[in-house]
Amino acid sequence: MYINKICLDAKNFLSKDKDTNIRFLCVEKDSVVATDGKILVKIDTVNPESIDDGDNGAEERVLLPADVLNSLKKMVEKEEYLKISKNEDKVIVDGLDSGKRTFNYKIEKIDEKYAKYEHVFPSGSPQLNIQLSIDLLKKVIDFAKKYTEKSGDSRYIFLSFYGRKEPVIFRFESENQQKIKGLIMPAVDDNKLYRAEGKDAIIEGLCELIDKKEIAEALYSATEKEETKPSVRKCMRVYKKATGDLVDLFTDATEEPKDEQKLTVEGGEENE
Repeated sequence: MYINKICLDAKNFLSKDKDTNIRFLCVEKDSVVATDGKILVKIDTVNPESIDDGDNGAEERVLLPADVLNSLKKMVEKEEYLKISKNEDKVIVDGLDSGKRTFNYKIEKIDEKYAKYEHVFPSGSPQLNIQLSIDLLKKVIDFAKKYTEKSGDSRYIFLSFYGRKEPVIFRFESENQQKIKGLIMPAVDDNKLYRAEGKDAIIEGLCELIDKKEIAEALYSATEKEETKPSVRKCMRVYKKATGDLVDLFTDATEEPKDEQKLTVEGGEENE
């Protein structure tokens, strides 16, 4: 398996508790996992097509300690990918450049069992999917951090969700008990859903519009029986016909994709 810079940056989410196994970065065949018990990050491992040496590295889970990750991060600045493999007692990291091995780095293998993080992820369909601009969200978080209590455990921001296309309301209280309230407009691109292809992508798109995955799968199956191949729009037509809902959930196909909704204010429109 291969990892790159973003995989190693997950070290920022490792626990600093020396008595727990979540102080390690967990590298698996298809993903890298880091958690501190409050935040969990799972990143897909890379599979560079340009490299074909007949050996994809370790097939089993490998645990990497934080001090090793600092060394590997320096290496990955020069090498686009690092290959992780192991033998009986060592983890081997190979630096690769255009398919050629440039260095070999050996680490003591860790045999501890890792936390069963798979069970932490909720099962079933999400109640609500909302797409927010990272920059807008960061702007609000930076503002809240500046004026809330300095102690990390006492700083909170409350988010309220009203619908996929509705503003997300945020609330927090300053360190001198001033109450702050505002909203962030969601970034809505229904054309992106409209362009979804393949069963999994279409069902995933439907799940963003409908709460229940079971309904999304039923809609796909119902549309699949028709002569034309299913699409998100066709499935939603079936859904609207069945529910009597005449609200058009999609932008007109002739319109340009709408990356962000705008907040109408007195005197004109401003990007929010």
